[in-house]
Amino acid sequence: MSIFAIHIHGYNVEDYRQTIGKLEREFRKMGIESSVLVYHADTIRETRIKNPDVARRLAEAILRHQADGDAVIVTAHSNGATILRLAWENYLASPEVAICIQPALPSNTHPSPNAEVVKVLWNPSDLVVKHGRFLTWVIRHVIPRWVKDRDWGEMGATGYTGVSPDIINENTMDYLVPASGHSGIFRGDAALVNLPMIAFWAVQMARSIEDSN
Repeated sequence: MSIFAIHIHGYNVEDYRQTIGKLEREFRKMGIESSVLVYHADTIRETRIKNPDVARRLAEAILRHQADGDAVIVTAHSNGATILRLAWENYLASPEVAICIQPALPSNTHPSPNAEVVKVLWNPSDLVVKHGRFLTWVIRHVIPRWVKDRDWGEMGATGYTGVSPDIINENTMDYLVPASGHSGIFRGDAALVNLPMIAFWAVQMARSIEDSN
């Protein structure tokens, strides 16, 4: 059994290599085969249209690698966590290990219920997900059917608040080099110090799951 990592960026991203792509490079430095699931959604409307198809692509990749005997890691930033959730809702596809970075999900929603372990990285200064939660509230009252494939919330600002014991919350403001805001973990010294540790933890978790199977 080997490990394969899939990385999903958020929406309205000019260059994913400056966000989730930086984390993907840390996995490659560790010798882990990985890829970024790239999609183009520059507007809120496009996320509603494209999220289901991106979720299908993610589910196919997860299930294919698991069928080959791989332990799968998924790292997801922002709307990427919404896509991860859709992969489970629509296809029952979950990785062994998931890391959700400033997830745009309702705070009590499990990002990937069949995953062995999930880590949620959050901080209270994430205004982007707070705005996303308000937008979803408005849409739910105006065009409810539009919410299903883009059920944004403020998990990135609160952490996971549900009851599942397999989810680990980490406030990135408590890190040795604190990271604040929606994408602070990918910038400056916060990225240099924290991203290698995030990748290392995920790989160690995947290897421990391999050893127990």
